[in-house]
Amino acid sequence: MMEADPHNIVLCPFAISIYTLPGEKNTTWVAYRKPQGAAAKLVEPLLSEIAGEAAR
Repeated sequence: MMEADPHNIVLCPFAISIYTLPGEKNTTWVAYRKPQGAAAKLVEPLLSEIAGEAAR
C-alpha cells in the first residue's frame, strides 16, 4: 500500500507516539502500541527499534 501511495500511511494499524508533558521540559516520551496477530513477531521488533532510535 505504501509503495503505491505514501498517503496510505493513514490506513496503517501501527502507531508510534512522541510527546512531552507540561512540567517535564527535559523529557520526551516515545511509546508504541504492541501489535497483535500473525504479523506481531515481525513488526514488534521493528517498532521497538524505531522507538529506541527516536529516544536517543
